[in-house]
Amino acid sequence: MIKTTTILCFLILVTSVHILNAQQFRGIDNKGTIIVVKNTRVTTANTAPLASSNLVVGDVWFDASVTPNRLNIWDGTQWINGFSAIQQVTNELIFEDDDYCYVSLLINMVMWEVTRYTRADINEEVTVRGTGAQPSSLADVQALTY
Repeated sequence: MIKTTTILCFLILVTSVHILNAQQFRGIDNKGTIIVVKNTRVTTANTAPLASSNLVVGDVWFDASVTPNRLNIWDGTQWINGFSAIQQVTNELIFEDDDYCYVSLLINMVMWEVTRYTRADINEEVTVRGTGAQPSSLADVQALTY
């Protein structure tokens, strides 16, 4: 009986350790790069987990005090609404010259982003971000500092 109990306890312990270490997954960032996200926790509760509870950037909290539950993400200092963190592209402009292709995006009506791709190697890219008027001509995007 003691041997069976010991084996059972050992199996539960091994399984629990595996579950605790399974806090890792692969995702894709804005540039299409595969990244590994580690140690994130997902919580569903009526109140936010406290900052003193060892929160990690990227932890997720579903606010159950509202219907439907609201997605929130820990940014390192506060909980932000997960859907407001999603960038919405509203204007995409494409320009070309002899050496580069440029993609100018207006993000959330506040920020703009221009990505310059080298014609010789489309995988070689450089991105510049700013605020104010979106670069909207070939001369505008060529004048940026990359």
